[in-house]
Amino acid sequence: MRVKDIMTSNPITIDKDARLSQAVKLMSLHEIGRLLVMDKGKLIGIVTDGDLMVEENYSSDLEQFMSENLIICHHEDDIEEVAGKMKDYQIGGLPVFDSNEKMVGIVTVEDIVYRYVAK
Repeated sequence: MRVKDIMTSNPITIDKDARLSQAVKLMSLHEIGRLLVMDKGKLIGIVTDGDLMVEENYSSDLEQFMSENLIICHHEDDIEEVAGKMKDYQIGGLPVFDSNEKMVGIVTVEDIVYRYVAK
């Protein structure tokens, strides 16, 4: 099975200039644990609910909490390889890119458990 078979297309994103409070609101509203951070349509980082738990000032800039050294995968990658990558790097989600290096989605541990393992 390939990443494209279980990924979430059109993931929820947030602009790099957003405030922490906006990220918390989006994650809560959509019941998600990570947001892809964008700058002029380009993926530049990811922020997770774990990143935000350490901060008490929700008016802080989001950009200072995001991870910038992104580990990614491609939509044609094998799910088992991607699961191994998540395990090795101890991360819960990867941005997904197509063959033209355009971001097309996100795949998470939850996707793998509920859409792949459960089958």
